[in-house]
Amino acid sequence: MRSRLQGVLPGNGANELIHLLARAMLAPGETALVAGPTYGEYAQACRLAGARVVERRASEAAGFALDIDALAQTVESVRPRLTWLCAPNNPTGADLAPGQARALADLCAAHGGLLVLDQAYAGFARGHGPHDDAPDQGRAHGLLRLHSLTKSYALAGLRLGYLLGEPALIERVAAYQPAWSVSSAAQAAGLAALADESFLRETLPRLWAASDALLAGLRALGLTVRRDALPFLLVRTGDAAATRAALLAHGCVVRDCSSFGLPAWVRVAPRRPEENARLLEAWRELP
Repeated sequence: MRSRLQGVLPGNGANELIHLLARAMLAPGETALVAGPTYGEYAQACRLAGARVVERRASEAAGFALDIDALAQTVESVRPRLTWLCAPNNPTGADLAPGQARALADLCAAHGGLLVLDQAYAGFARGHGPHDDAPDQGRAHGLLRLHSLTKSYALAGLRLGYLLGEPALIERVAAYQPAWSVSSAAQAAGLAALADESFLRETLPRLWAASDALLAGLRALGLTVRRDALPFLLVRTGDAAATRAALLAHGCVVRDCSSFGLPAWVRVAPRRPEENARLLEAWRELP
């Protein structure tokens, strides 16, 4: 029977934990697998650790849906020491079906590897409760889960994330963490956020309503827009850098997705209705 014990390691944001994981778990020359397109820091941390990085990219033609079967085949062929999977994914919003994380973690473990499941954006999923989680995921052998309070609770300046996994694995990662990594202010804010069960319950419906309106508005402009399990939107413009610069001239900021390997796309986060209306008006004026 698998142990239900879980180790917890707070970190200076999930980004610190990503680098600690790479340093603790990878030896020079070992292989890391990244499910892309996704956050570039997984690959960067692994390369700094001297690892070889293999990417398995989701197909744009398939709407960037996570192809777990293809990912599993890659695990079997390259046998990575670490497999990185962000779900719901940044920037595509693609998510896993129930049970897929556990099955993939078991497969990774069978080939001598670990699955790192980054759930930094899980709190934004539609209908997500303040403490929702998949109860079987943490008991899967060889699964490490990353979480971030800097996203759903808007604590970006304080830098606070945490890593969950088997105690022996957590201890191994913790050995690489500098002393006093997480500030007392971040700890206090994190505890206050987790104790507030009304915040996400009240704000998520408003966020998704804003996303719905923005999705409709962007499509009405004739733009190709994709949205999956998260409220932010991917908009295909052909030249992400040029679009960002043009909108910035109107006082609107969107994310150039070139760093994700998607130079034709920008990521747009819904804001207040009046701010979304300003963005749509600015977009109408673009040549």
